[in-house]
Amino acid sequence: MNTRIRRLYTLMFVLTLAFVAISLYGVSLAFTWAKDLPSRVVIDGDALASAFGHAMTESYHHALRDGEPAVQLQVLNEQFTAMIAENDDALAWVRGEYRADILALVDSGDGSVSDAATKLIAILDAEENPS
Repeated sequence: MNTRIRRLYTLMFVLTLAFVAISLYGVSLAFTWAKDLPSRVVIDGDALASAFGHAMTESYHHALRDGEPAVQLQVLNEQFTAMIAENDDALAWVRGEYRADILALVDSGDGSVSDAATKLIAILDAEENPS
């Protein structure tokens, strides 16, 4: 009986040792894979810029169509007017992308939003048709 128990203990020790060795090998493979991961991950800057650009465009559309008057006023005055003043390409972009939304705000119930939209449309139209 003693020899049978000793053999059983020996067998259990060998199996435990084998399990620990295999587990450590698996952990070392996982760490090696994780360590090499940054060199395999490729970040496409153009794709990120495109995705964020689309999200920004849609957020402006949403703010102009369904936003609160304070948000609409902020977009018109602090975003679009300032953007047009600083960048020549912004004028064509705002005119092409948001002109319909801005025209809808000209008839807004909020007077300050309506005034800001009217001023911005005047800027867009003046730059479009210089006389």
